Amino acid sequence: MSFHFDTALSRWRANLARRADLTPEFRNELESSLHDHYDARLIRGDRPEEAFAFAVAQVTPPVPPPTGNRQLFGMLPHYLKVAGRQLRRRWGFTAVNFACLSIGILTGTLALLYLDYETSYDTFVPDYADKYRVGRNYRSQGYSVNSFPNYFGSTAEDQQAPLRGLEAIPDVVAANQFFTFEGPTFVYDDQRRFAVGDILQTNTPGAWLDFFGWEFLLGSAATFTARPYQLLLTESEAARFYGQDWRSQDILDRSLRIDTTDFRVAGVLKDVPSNAHYDFSLALHQPRIDYWGGRLYLTLTPGADPDEVAARISDNIGSVNPDMAEDELFGGVLLQNLSDIHLRSDLLYELRPPGDPRYLYIIGIIAGIILLLTVSNYSNLAVAMSLHRTREIGLRKVFGAGRGQVAGQFILEALLLSVLTVPVVALGLYLLLPPFNTLMGTEIATDTLGDSRLWVGLLGVCLAVGLLAGLFPAWRLSGRGIMGLFRARNGSGPGKKFAVRKAIIAFQFALLIGLSSLTIFVNRQFNYLQTKDLGYERDNVLYVSTGADSTRFVTLKAELEKLPEVIGVGAEGYMGTTGYNQTTYQLSGSADVFDDAHLVEMSYDAARLLGLATSVDERLADPDAAPARTVLINETLADRFAERAGVARAQLPDQTVVLEPEFTNPETGQVGFPLTVGGTFEDIHMFSLRDRVDPMILILRRSPSYVYWASVKYQNSTPAAMRAKAADIFQRLNPTEPFVHTFLQENLAELYAAEARIARLCTFFSGVAFVVAVLGLIALTVFLTTLRRKEIGIRKILGASTLDILGRLNREYLVLLGIGLLIAAPLAYWGVTRWLAGFAYRITVSPWVFLWAVLATLLITVVSVSLMSWRVATALPIRALRDDQ
Repeated sequence: MSFHFDTALSRWRANLARRADLTPEFRNELESSLHDHYDARLIRGDRPEEAFAFAVAQVTPPVPPPTGNRQLFGMLPHYLKVAGRQLRRRWGFTAVNFACLSIGILTGTLALLYLDYETSYDTFVPDYADKYRVGRNYRSQGYSVNSFPNYFGSTAEDQQAPLRGLEAIPDVVAANQFFTFEGPTFVYDDQRRFAVGDILQTNTPGAWLDFFGWEFLLGSAATFTARPYQLLLTESEAARFYGQDWRSQDILDRSLRIDTTDFRVAGVLKDVPSNAHYDFSLALHQPRIDYWGGRLYLTLTPGADPDEVAARISDNIGSVNPDMAEDELFGGVLLQNLSDIHLRSDLLYELRPPGDPRYLYIIGIIAGIILLLTVSNYSNLAVAMSLHRTREIGLRKVFGAGRGQVAGQFILEALLLSVLTVPVVALGLYLLLPPFNTLMGTEIATDTLGDSRLWVGLLGVCLAVGLLAGLFPAWRLSGRGIMGLFRARNGSGPGKKFAVRKAIIAFQFALLIGLSSLTIFVNRQFNYLQTKDLGYERDNVLYVSTGADSTRFVTLKAELEKLPEVIGVGAEGYMGTTGYNQTTYQLSGSADVFDDAHLVEMSYDAARLLGLATSVDERLADPDAAPARTVLINETLADRFAERAGVARAQLPDQTVVLEPEFTNPETGQVGFPLTVGGTFEDIHMFSLRDRVDPMILILRRSPSYVYWASVKYQNSTPAAMRAKAADIFQRLNPTEPFVHTFLQENLAELYAAEARIARLCTFFSGVAFVVAVLGLIALTVFLTTLRRKEIGIRKILGASTLDILGRLNREYLVLLGIGLLIAAPLAYWGVTRWLAGFAYRITVSPWVFLWAVLATLLITVVSVSLMSWRVATALPIRALRDDQ
């Protein structure tokens, strides 16, 4: 008996009509899918009855269980099945979209993890929203350290008095204070010793523990707070002191000696989280903090206004710190919430370098660009490939499918492909997090992958990207009329010459040009920071800490100068540091008092070895014949005196500059501290190039009374070899002191560590963006050249060469690149100028950079398009003409 398709189809329709769980619209969609399957099997060579049976098995939904939502359970599996079939049918283009989506989602997830890390500082502290750090305004600067009454001469009682005064202020619940000493100190455990840095001292142990909520792994807060001279180790230090099995040892109440004081181990704390604004390795309970000031923190009543509390403290500063109340330079206190310290603080003497919110924006923008490239790739390919699905869409509409149903199918396909990237993205995160942490200076733990919040966030990113990728194709294709769909199927017009495709490509070019321009500008600025003349020699300078001991410096200098690679040793001259407090000053005879000068002291030798350019170079050349002290002012200060006081540079020698003119010696009546100007020196960039050079007063001495750093100039040696020799000499001369050193180049690198990371990240992500764009462009080119095989064949018959054809295929991209440039250049210029505004010294924004970005994009585009078009352009024309397109 012969097979009749129409008869079989009628029976199948009748069976579907008896099912209450299927709507008429859904039955029409099933019939459209059945036609697709039937045709596909016939093309493969199946007999008609076999092809029909296969199609029925593929599209007929199972009878759902008797629930209240039969239609939903009946439709969703079918939609998923259709989506899977479409993804498999064009597996090559699906693979490209899958790769692009994986890269984009991985990049976006990395960016989200970084942004979450940077904005999560100190949020681990219990009730952090009600906890604040106390800062103070002094002169025109803000300080993160609050001075004690009587400064270094403060007693234990002096240091406790401000806390009682603060706790008497309304809305202040509790106060605590501490100070951390960054430099390493030897800690002795019997005959063993360890160089330990970041030692914390507190004389409010209970309040400090309650405030930060540090987690005990061993011991208790009660033991630490019960009496002074108790010590807490962090987990890492406990392992360093006693080995990884420290938990099984009896380490509580063991004695550790620091300098001449014995401390008892009261417990072990879990390591300080990496997203804390300060760190410590040991915490000491002492009656008195061994410093002139401390870090002060307050807990406020919930809902209290910190600005109002700060105003109350300032108004009652006499009950907190009487010395400060009498100081006319005091400008009031300020309160910073813990969560604001990392990204919103510009106070002096931060415990860790604060973050820069601008770089969070940059990373977010870069990740957004890559995600947009990913989405536009998918949209472009989906719209272009719609020519092969017009019959499917048309039949669905003929049988009554609404626009929402057609659009839903396209969105579901995008969502399905996006969700399928989750395992790949998870593997990528596992592999990339360690190098990403190294690159960005973060400590995002790999066990973050076990956090349910990450998986929820990752799934959310996948769904969002899939939805965005599918929205435009769904809207575009579901809105086309039935007649237009069938004309497009027959080749009468591929959608107005793919005007939408060109718009999307122009948008992609704009993204690439913008990102490339940003990358070039960031790298140029970073190179500028590394190569700009700073006013001193930056190479081959080693600094060795001498602990403010001039006697130690003299013996160290004598031994170091015996080394053949050492050119000379000077006292101080420490460059490449972060900013520190400024001083007030006044030119004698002038009424103007300024408060923005940096006071710098060093030996003549240090100034000579650094290559400072001064008006008294003869004194640098022969310090023994020079005065015991010479005072120089920099060009910036000389210009100020010329402008404000009318003193020409030639008249500056023998002028008197009075430091701290607000101070009067009660015994002698002398105002301030007068200094006689001996000359000038050229401006030096002692601090970051983000800041303009401030007025500077340089005091040169033959023999400084206090020497914190010995500056060693060397040649014909590597930094590692020079460090090793200096360490040997130092430890031989000072066996009870740890060797502390740094290199000038390291100081400068640390100043611009954030810029270095952003430059590397921009370069890497630009490469990722081009990979994503090129993958999409390759897939699109392969698809479009396949569609144009007949046109290309006819052109070759009429005499066109392969180069002519390749040129024609590439020519349209020139116009699109121009459009992309017009879009990207103004936006990139605006963004780059805003970023560069954060640097007092910066490159100029040259328009040539945008042209270089266009040329780079053009080169990559031409190479990609030409390589993918070469096979079609060189094929025999007769083969193309035989194809039925």
